[in-house]
Amino acid sequence: MRVFAYVASRRRPVSNTVRLLDLFVDQLRTQLAEPVDLKVARPFEWDLRNCLGCEKCFNAGRCPLDRTDNFDRIKEEMLSADLIILGTPVYAGMMSGDLKTFMDRLAYWCHLMRLAGRYGIPLVTASTNHALETTATVAQFLEYLGLCVPFTIPCNVDVPAMLEDPRFAHDRLGEYAGQLANLYSVGTLTASTYQQRYFTNLQRMYGDDSIPETVEVKFWRQHGYLQFTEFADLQAALRKVQQQSSDFINNRATSEYASTDLDLEPMLSANPGLVLGHTGPSA
Repeated sequence: MRVFAYVASRRRPVSNTVRLLDLFVDQLRTQLAEPVDLKVARPFEWDLRNCLGCEKCFNAGRCPLDRTDNFDRIKEEMLSADLIILGTPVYAGMMSGDLKTFMDRLAYWCHLMRLAGRYGIPLVTASTNHALETTATVAQFLEYLGLCVPFTIPCNVDVPAMLEDPRFAHDRLGEYAGQLANLYSVGTLTASTYQQRYFTNLQRMYGDDSIPETVEVKFWRQHGYLQFTEFADLQAALRKVQQQSSDFINNRATSEYASTDLDLEPMLSANPGLVLGHTGPSA
């Protein structure tokens, strides 16, 4: 399993959020039958620039800052990953500013649900409070990106000191890791009610032939998103394609979606036995 984690904490050398990440990944390694390839990015390593609000990502399909601060490399890592973890400490009752900057730079990917077919986990540490509220916000963002979020990991580090309690640090995290390992081993991706509603609304908008053919409309049509009424079916389809062809979607971040020619149709032709799901009611 390929795992990409962005830990939005500048505390060095090790933050509580990094400690929580390491504990969870250690449990995941014991549960999976294959190696875990973990890549971690932190704010002081990248110095990401704030969104300019220029809307070029929405209108042209490319952020002008990506090659300035190498955020395109982070996008490549996310597109290559099976699991994406966003970790943050709680500052002033909410996520860190570094995570908000990270999320702002991915805003247009929310319109594309660009990371569908992968898993996502929010991981949040707090001293005493607001871990649950912050976790819920990050989880919703991950769902906007199209990720399957099977669970969330909020953690208080002072009251109570959960990182020091084996019931959480070992037992609970072990349960989470086992749940993810089971889903991953059989390729199961689920969609929440909210995520399905979000997908349906976007699909209705981009499937309207009367609207201009923007880069977002082109993405949805070229990638086969309009073929599915159930988002879980689209997730399953993309997951199967990714598993059968390492060249599909993965390692293509630099092309973005304005110029990409990736879609489901060529993969269907090349893999006639591939079952991608259905667009109508279940039998």
